[in-house]
Amino acid sequence: MNSQSLRWPSEGSADLWRGYHRGAEVAEVWPGAFVGNLISGWHWKLLSFSDSENLAATGDEDRDRYAAQSAASRAYFSHLG
Repeated sequence: MNSQSLRWPSEGSADLWRGYHRGAEVAEVWPGAFVGNLISGWHWKLLSFSDSENLAATGDEDRDRYAAQSAASRAYFSHLG
């Protein structure tokens, strides 16, 4: 399995993170709806492939966002072989 990862540069306070590979945007990660002050889940999708997923939130926003970004990276690189 490929152990590469997409780059997820910070884009300020936006609720959308864009994943890049070789300068091209290839994935997106964003939080789901809020329940009170907590995010209910995290979503990711690949822009060039039909892959997407919704992940349950644990309440740790940094860890949850990282898990969604990691899942998107794994899915993307699995398509590349």
